[in-house]
Amino acid sequence: MNTVNFEDVVDRLEQVQKFEKYVSALCVFHIDSKPSMLVFKDGWFRCLGCGRNGNLTTLWNKISGQPVVVKSEQRTAFAGPPLREGESLEEICYQAHFDLLQFSSFQWYLEMRGLQNRIETNEIGYIRGWYTFPVRDYEGAFQTAVLRAAPHVQQVNGQRYWCRSAPTPYVPDWYMLKNSQVIFVVYGIMDALTLSELRFPVMTSTAGNNTFHPEWLDDYRVPIFIIPDKGEEVQASRLANSLGWRGKVLNLQYPVGVKDANGFLEIGRPEELSKQLMSVARKV
Repeated sequence: MNTVNFEDVVDRLEQVQKFEKYVSALCVFHIDSKPSMLVFKDGWFRCLGCGRNGNLTTLWNKISGQPVVVKSEQRTAFAGPPLREGESLEEICYQAHFDLLQFSSFQWYLEMRGLQNRIETNEIGYIRGWYTFPVRDYEGAFQTAVLRAAPHVQQVNGQRYWCRSAPTPYVPDWYMLKNSQVIFVVYGIMDALTLSELRFPVMTSTAGNNTFHPEWLDDYRVPIFIIPDKGEEVQASRLANSLGWRGKVLNLQYPVGVKDANGFLEIGRPEELSKQLMSVARKV
């Protein structure tokens, strides 16, 4: 076959479920009992179970018995996202948000992560392969922005997130946080948006699990539950200890193939996450 077409690949998959911009199917890279592989019309695939991802050529080679293309570990030099000269970061985020609302085809990645409902609420945008997440303070003033590379950009340059400012708290809903009797802390923008989507007060850092400053929570005298991804339990315990009586680690019961809070949305089981969070919130 000279050209690998989306339809040709889909015809060879099992238990296919069709959506607007992608299909789900049984993964061909591991033993899969429920459709966990997503194949997108723009030429990429990703398995939510084993984590395998790549382009349609790699997928076609696997299902047709040909040698699988191994992605090179060599990366191109990362020069940062393509920001427009002469514009402030706030202006760039405003235009990126407008573009994402106007061109729904760019929303596929957020749909895959189960976060399409947060686009307007949290002013998420898109600029040439990068999703923009504005960071605002309690009064709504723009502070900075975090940019997340779309999968195809990440595959080329190896970069996932970009933020040019020092680590700062990211809160999807300040009003909810300020008026709650319990606070959840997670270690990622997507996880924070996930909890906010389910209507739980949450805070994270703009720069990862080792950059969360306990003093960001000095004004909150309520129980604070730190939710680690799988493998981040040590960092969560360290943060909980620094918070004294307020700090508690909440180790979620993750389904098979899920390693973080957002994973519950990705596999379409948000009610399981809500139930676990609600069970601890009710005890406060």
